[in-house]
Amino acid sequence: MLKLEAPDGAKEILLHACCAPCSGAVLECLRDNGIRPVVFFSNSNIFPRAEYDLRLSELQRYAAVMGVELVADEYDHDAWLAAVRGLEREPERGERCAVCFRFRLARAARYAASRGLPVLATTLASSRWKDLDQVNAAGASVCEVETAAAPENRSHPRLRKREGPASEGSGRGPAQPDVSGGSLPWSEAINVQTVRAYEVYLLDERKEGAKTVNLHLSVLSGFCKFLMKEGVLESNPVRLVSRPKQEKRLPVFYREDAMRTYFEQTKGVLEFGKYEDQLQRMILGMLFATGLRRAELISLNRESVDLARRVLRVRGKGDKMREIPPPP
Repeated sequence: MLKLEAPDGAKEILLHACCAPCSGAVLECLRDNGIRPVVFFSNSNIFPRAEYDLRLSELQRYAAVMGVELVADEYDHDAWLAAVRGLEREPERGERCAVCFRFRLARAARYAASRGLPVLATTLASSRWKDLDQVNAAGASVCEVETAAAPENRSHPRLRKREGPASEGSGRGPAQPDVSGGSLPWSEAINVQTVRAYEVYLLDERKEGAKTVNLHLSVLSGFCKFLMKEGVLESNPVRLVSRPKQEKRLPVFYREDAMRTYFEQTKGVLEFGKYEDQLQRMILGMLFATGLRRAELISLNRESVDLARRVLRVRGKGDKMREIPPPP
């Protein structure tokens, strides 16, 4: 068990939480160390509102399982947008993230003060996707008390997130980056550059093959088509991204001399062999002599044979009918 002690030996703290998966390990650790948390859900950065409500409902469910109090802050996405205005193009862990942390933790700090809770903590410090120094700096800027840095080794909370609420059906997967702060319109969030960057990520970082990458891009293209029908996108950016070429597998074939040797060695099969051997030789002979495809051979029946004209009627690709001479 990870040993943890709150500043000044506090036994009750306010825990700012972003979602159930990120809270699971933290809540268990606090409980095991005899610290009683009041969970505070303040995440006006999440958009759309349906995603916010989903995360809140899953956290409420998990808090009930853990037997801890949960308080939901007022959802004010417009105020959050005003706070980060002008920083829309900042990368992950950039200045936009720092402002976002301060916005959310300031609301948590005000609530902690109103409740007389001496310590404020946040699950953001356990996320591999966040800059720990940014989180600590945001906490220090909004609190008048000294901040306690999160453990440098964050592998314990990350490991437990996989085993905690996510396995119990929480609404957000345990190992996905938190991109909920992205409020760019779809027309800007999905474009040729982002699609290309995703393709490079699949190829270079995940080492996926061309077939898998093309499958991902096909799914993304289908989503873009849906957005076009909804009037969200004007065009499909996936169509403008070149896709990796799949290696063509050369067909395995028998050489003509090998086939002639086989037929020479099995001359007597049709007259004296077993039924299975006779059938196999007839099938191979038909394929070799006529060039039929396997499916075409299987589809042959009595009506396919025209004895008067000595031809076989074969239905091939595209449901097209053609006539071929039978084997000698």
